[in-house]
Amino acid sequence: SSPNPRPWPTTRSTGTRTTTSSMPGTTSGHYESHTADSYESAYFYSPGEYTYYLRDMVKQVLHLQSSSSLPSSSSTIRRRLIDIGGGTGNFTRMILEDVPNIEGVVIDPFLEAGGSDTRSTGGDMQFVKASAEDFAETASSSNGGEWWKGGYHYILMKEVVHHFPYDARSDIFRGLRSGLATTNQESNVGPSLLIVTRPQIDIDYPLWPAARQVWTANQPSASDIESDLAIAGFQDVQSKIQTYPASIKLDRWLDMVQSRFWSTFANFSDGELEAACDLIQEEAKSKTDGDGVVHFEDRLVFITAR
Repeated sequence: SSPNPRPWPTTRSTGTRTTTSSMPGTTSGHYESHTADSYESAYFYSPGEYTYYLRDMVKQVLHLQSSSSLPSSSSTIRRRLIDIGGGTGNFTRMILEDVPNIEGVVIDPFLEAGGSDTRSTGGDMQFVKASAEDFAETASSSNGGEWWKGGYHYILMKEVVHHFPYDARSDIFRGLRSGLATTNQESNVGPSLLIVTRPQIDIDYPLWPAARQVWTANQPSASDIESDLAIAGFQDVQSKIQTYPASIKLDRWLDMVQSRFWSTFANFSDGELEAACDLIQEEAKSKTDGDGVVHFEDRLVFITAR
């Protein structure tokens, strides 16, 4: 997810609706230390080859076709995608910009829905200040009747599911499933839900032993997520690892670590991160070329369901 810690304005520009709901306290410490600019300047979130690759993968998996590739007989049903933890909405916009008859709703508890670069024309992007937990629905209680909790055709959760409380995950999924549009099965060729996350183990990032331990402790396994989706009533649950050959200047990577661009690093003090960077440099020697560029494999888990 892409955080922005500044308070939300009470009004928005014409064509974009903003709704406010409750704020969770789970990951606020990490995200409140960032601005949208500082977070999205990190390698995995700044515009470039990597984000374009990820955009194309998400569109492919969700069968979101651009207008130029759609047959003339295609459905004209207006669809809605909700992006849980979508932050500034920049990635949401990237995947929807050339897809006809669709709108995006960004759900994020830390987002400031402001700035000309996060606004859209024609009302195709809307922002809701809420958490994933606001969707939670138990067997005996519904998740409420707010407009943004229903009527959508696609659910995207990109790099956010590891922040969900373990004991609330299946309830969150259940509430999200109950909000899917009734026409969904007819109008969606592919899955209704896509979770993009990272492996619990077997990662290739330039890290250090203590960080890998924190990562493993905080990152749910794909099988646990799949199990909770099935418990919540989702069908055709599948997962697949997508790999990307990443490369970045080692100095830039170390700067990102010290700025705590991932919540994993929020567990360490400034001094510990400084010492960790020395460990990373030593361990990454075999993966760093003569230009100071470190090469590694980014591994993403794509979990889909209907």
